[in-house]
Amino acid sequence: MVEGISAPTIAVDISGTYALAIANGCATASDTVVVSINGPVVVDLGSDTTICGAFQLTLFSSQPAANSA
Repeated sequence: MVEGISAPTIAVDISGTYALAIANGCATASDTVVVSINGPVVVDLGSDTTICGAFQLTLFSSQPAANSA
């Protein structure tokens, strides 16, 4: 748990639920956020390919999120 941080942002590298509480002297507000850190993506592009002229090669992924912009 990260406690006592006074900064506009913090960086986390462990999945979990993080809580924030802020007070300005008149009121207090709090919220939580769930952070999920996924493992590395394994990439295999297969054999080398040579493309000549105006030909195009489109690559697709079996990882659904990898195909979104």
